[in-house]
Amino acid sequence: DLHYQTIKYLKCVKCHSELNLDSYKEDSEIIEGILSCVRCGLVYPIISGVPIVWNDFARYLENRQKLGGELLLSVKSPKLKSLIKSALGTASKEANDLSIIEKRWATIYEKNKKSRFYHTVKKSLNSDWDLSVEYGCSIGVMSDHLAKHSTTSFGIDKSFYAIVEAKKTARQNLDYIVADSLEPPFGKTKFDLILGLNLFELIEPKKLLKILSGQIKKNGTLIL
Repeated sequence: DLHYQTIKYLKCVKCHSELNLDSYKEDSEIIEGILSCVRCGLVYPIISGVPIVWNDFARYLENRQKLGGELLLSVKSPKLKSLIKSALGTASKEANDLSIIEKRWATIYEKNKKSRFYHTVKKSLNSDWDLSVEYGCSIGVMSDHLAKHSTTSFGIDKSFYAIVEAKKTARQNLDYIVADSLEPPFGKTKFDLILGLNLFELIEPKKLLKILSGQIKKNGTLIL
């Protein structure tokens, strides 16, 4: 579920303002709710404990209509059901559906989480940090490692399926968010460590570097 302390770090991806929380279902943490920007009014759903901090929820589901159907069936809150129905109602039926591809990749990463590659990277990341984040975290193999050496840590990925899998082994100092690496949901927050593996083949490198370099503290570390 979404940790309450995570809310203070999340900002609107459009105007970088604070977010208000309306919680509809919770236990010790938030299971269902809506985050809304105090300035521009943009809303971000929290479903199954996962905040989807995307600049246009309808566009997000337009490319993931199978996921949208699954989310609609899973939520209990009438307001969330209405939000999902509205988003699906405006989606183009001709858009490519990434749901099956993203679910398949989550399975592939799960099968390879003990790979030599991860082992090699982990050996080079044994310092201690206050605040760390991994972009393109998938099922959270490296995010979990960062959390062992951080006061607070986050994992960011576009795939809802991967984030749900990652949250199964989440820690109290680690949380996961569905978001776009090119539109980070942290406003002006700066990190001691930013990790982004396998992103250059997916995102234009210069644009990514410009955005992430603005998130690093002085003397911080950026590993791509």
